[in-house]
Amino acid sequence: MIANYTNQANEQSFLAWIRTGLTAGAVVPVATRYAGLATVVIGIAIVARSGFTFERTRRAIDRDEIVQIPQSRAESLLAAALAIAVLIFCINLAPI
Repeated sequence: MIANYTNQANEQSFLAWIRTGLTAGAVVPVATRYAGLATVVIGIAIVARSGFTFERTRRAIDRDEIVQIPQSRAESLLAAALAIAVLIFCINLAPI
């Protein structure tokens, strides 16, 4: 059990990460090949990581004892990588 955390909150977090991953993979790949490929790969990684985190949190919620889930830097690293890919995308779109 995780104190003050419900399955609904877990599902909302999961769906927010899924939307982020799908948007990253679908919107940016239009203009430049490498930035587009990077965003698709990052989007897939975000979706995969969100599924793993959702399942881990669901199991922790269903337990009888209170547990602490260790913090991970994966979400921060994926968000930073996505921001860098979008920045590269915007630089490539800028007229010279």
